[in-house]
Amino acid sequence: AEGYARTYRLFASADTAHVDRLAELATPALFITGSEDRNSTPAMSAAMARLAPSGQCLVLSGEKHMMTIASPKKVTQHITAFLDRAADVAASA
Repeated sequence: AEGYARTYRLFASADTAHVDRLAELATPALFITGSEDRNSTPAMSAAMARLAPSGQCLVLSGEKHMMTIASPKKVTQHITAFLDRAADVAASA
């Protein structure tokens, strides 16, 4: 129980631990969340995307926090499309 409590405290306080480093990201970054996610909200994802130089926010309609389990194909399609676009940009540079 102590290990879980310690892990939870770290997780609960880590949201702002590295936010100042988002501006240093040298690669495209996709911040993806579900419209119904109460933990990692669309507003949080949008804020992080604004801070990252090549950040993008994607909000999946109707999805909740565990969207990678509930809708793995949908999530994978969006991530694959993002990676394909990033590869195209890199290839044309």
